[in-house]
Amino acid sequence: MLLGKETHFDATSQGLFRRAIAQSGAGHHAISSTSAQRIGQYLAEKLDVVPEVEAIAAVPSCAPNRSHRCWSGRRDRRFGWNHY
Repeated sequence: MLLGKETHFDATSQGLFRRAIAQSGAGHHAISSTSAQRIGQYLAEKLDVVPEVEAIAAVPSCAPNRSHRCWSGRRDRRFGWNHY
C-alpha cells in the first residue's frame, strides 16, 4: 500500500516485492475535503449506517455491492465531480 511519500507493505506481503517504482498521479481527479465529506455521508446513507469511519469500516465486505449500484456511472454535481 502506498501512503504519502513512503511505501508501506503489510506483513502478508513480506518477500513478494523486490523493487517498486513509486509514482504520483497528475492530481486532476483530486476532490475537496467538503466533497469527500459529502461522498462519505452519501455512502453511509446507502449502507444504512451512521456517517462515521468505524461504522462504514464495520460493514461486511459484500455489503458495498448494494451501494455500488448507486455509484455506477453516476454523475453528481453535489459532490463536486462529474467524471463520466
